[in-house]
Amino acid sequence: MKMSGSKSIYRFVHFEHLLDLIKNHRLPLINPLEWEDKNDIFASKLSSKDNDVMGICCFTLSKSNSIYRWSKMAPNNLCVRVEFDMDKIKARLSQKMMMKEVQYKSAEELESYVVETTKDCAFIKSKPFKPEKEIRIVTYQSETGENEKIVDYLDNLPSDVIKGIRFSPFLDQEMYCLIKELLRKYLKANNWAKTKISQSEILNKEKWQNALCKCVGSIAQK
Repeated sequence: MKMSGSKSIYRFVHFEHLLDLIKNHRLPLINPLEWEDKNDIFASKLSSKDNDVMGICCFTLSKSNSIYRWSKMAPNNLCVRVEFDMDKIKARLSQKMMMKEVQYKSAEELESYVVETTKDCAFIKSKPFKPEKEIRIVTYQSETGENEKIVDYLDNLPSDVIKGIRFSPFLDQEMYCLIKELLRKYLKANNWAKTKISQSEILNKEKWQNALCKCVGSIAQK
C-alpha cells in the first residue's frame, strides 16, 4: 500500500530571502506593523501585551498555482514558492512560538465569535482574505534586538525540510535554467538534501496548447 507523505505548506519569498534560508537554515518572524492590511495590524496589536513585540511567519496550505497568487504574493520575477514539510517545521517551534491556521471572519461574524485568549486575535483575519488559506507561526518577545523588523528566527531547520522550490512563471526561461544550476550547487554547498526545483508553467502549458489545437482540428473536420 502506498504511504502518504507528510502535509505540505507553502511560502512565497524573494530570491534573496531564499538564499538566506539556504545559507542559515532559518526563517524570519517579522514584525507585522508595516503590513498593508490595517485590520491585520490592529488584530496583532490586540493579541500582544503592551511591552511585547510580535513576530509572524506566514505560510499557505494551498498549492494553488494561479496567476493571482504569483501576481499578488510574488510580484518580482525572481520570487519563488518554497514547499515545506509541515511536521518538520512544527518540530522546530520554540516554547514561545505558536502555529495555527488563520480563521477568516466578517464583522458580523465577529460580533458573536468568542476568543479564548487575546493571543487568538493574531490568527483572525477579515473574510476577503479567505482564499489565502493561511497558516502562521506567531511569537512574542519583550525586545527585538538590533533588527526591529525581524523579531525572531525559526532556526536550525533540518536539511530535508524543503520539499520543493518553484520559480515564477514570469521569469525568462534562459535565466531560469541558469539560476537553477547555480541554486543546485548552493543547496549542496550548504548541506541541503536533494530538492526538486521547477518553474511554474501556467503561461506556457503544452498540455493546454495541444488541447486547444485539437479543438481547432475538430472544427476543420466538420
